[in-house]
Amino acid sequence: MLPFRRGIPLHDVLNDVMNALDPALSCACFTAWVEGLREDEPDIVALDGKMSRRARHGQDHPLHVVSVWAIRPRLMLGQQAVGTKSREIIAIPLLLERMQLISAPVTIDAMGCQT
Repeated sequence: MLPFRRGIPLHDVLNDVMNALDPALSCACFTAWVEGLREDEPDIVALDGKMSRRARHGQDHPLHVVSVWAIRPRLMLGQQAVGTKSREIIAIPLLLERMQLISAPVTIDAMGCQT
């Protein structure tokens, strides 16, 4: 832990800082950082969609997210929020394009086999 002159920042301060960040810039920086952690040789990559347990405040439906995982280092490479489970089909090609995977085997569940 770093010594903070006035103590550890409160939850509200950290929340304000995170909310002030530009989401697109944060995503680009995080993606660049994760790319630096990846190994040069192909790793098995898994795509899977998940649904959160509860709806976000003011929404009727819970959040659906498609995630890309590197199996060997146990590292999530990226995520894409989707409106509903059926929208996973649209998010999968976008995630694969963003990941720029070269010769990496990709696994996916039956949802990815739909047209």
